[in-house]
Amino acid sequence: MLRKSLIATLLVTASLPAWAFELKPGLWEQTIESNALGGETPQEMTEQQCITEEEAKDPEAAFRSDFNEAGFTDIEFTQSGNTVHASASNSYGDQDVEINITITQHSEEHTTSKTELISSETITTTQENRWIAEDC
Repeated sequence: MLRKSLIATLLVTASLPAWAFELKPGLWEQTIESNALGGETPQEMTEQQCITEEEAKDPEAAFRSDFNEAGFTDIEFTQSGNTVHASASNSYGDQDVEINITITQHSEEHTTSKTELISSETITTTQENRWIAEDC
């Protein structure tokens, strides 16, 4: 699967010439809620992730690299206002997998995202991402 999901979601929202998003490099905290483990109640966890200046400068390349490393193809990005949508597909053996990510930037220090991984079942993950420190 993709490298830590914060990298994937934050990198797509960082400053790109075609996108009007800007994020601060540094230490970010993410609260993740997912139904990936099954059960009626989504599981929640909190993690921290370092976003380097280099990753923040060319996030599209890093995001595409993460998708490519995971074997995803047909990568598409669209933006509407402060929201970016990314989608890609992959085949694992005899199973087709599609991923759809929607990221909303609330400020350069706060984003939220929703990821749907669709195959024989749908796994939905939501994230709240906040910048917490300049140094990692």
